[in-house]
Amino acid sequence: MTSTQPIDPRTFRNVLGQFCTGVTVITTLHDDVPIGFACQSFAALSLDPPLVSFCVQNSSTTWPKLKDLPSLAISVLGESHDEAARTLAAKTGDRFAGLETESRES
Repeated sequence: MTSTQPIDPRTFRNVLGQFCTGVTVITTLHDDVPIGFACQSFAALSLDPPLVSFCVQNSSTTWPKLKDLPSLAISVLGESHDEAARTLAAKTGDRFAGLETESRES
């Protein structure tokens, strides 16, 4: 996937250099409905071009819905997001229930 805005390599390196481990959320809108999953296996892959890597569980039922879409968003969760992480990691139900989300056209 290609970003619509240029990514400054130094900023990209500084941001990802501060993320040694944690939880991310891989998400997008599909038919105006947010879909996504919590992901713990996320890492920087390359500065030029700016790339990241994440791994998906073989049995994921969400990944098949995301994999062919034109763009994904990756959100890094912080310490104060433990409840959101649990909600987003659920196997069933509305993973976005009670969460504020923001979407952009890009």
